[in-house]
Amino acid sequence: MPSGTAEVQVRPGVEADLTALTALYNHYVYETPITFDTEPFTPQERRPWLLSHPEDGPHRLRVAAP
Repeated sequence: MPSGTAEVQVRPGVEADLTALTALYNHYVYETPITFDTEPFTPQERRPWLLSHPEDGPHRLRVAAP
């Protein structure tokens, strides 16, 4: 691996990722027209979305983590 690069792992998204995932989504709510949402979410409001992407389901959530 070249110097100065970090190894990244792709893994299933878990509840501990919810705050970071919500912040990422809210960036697009605030800054872009990409979503039709007009109000930011709290992590608790995004929890049903997270739970709708189980590791063994048809729409799996993956996150990249160092």
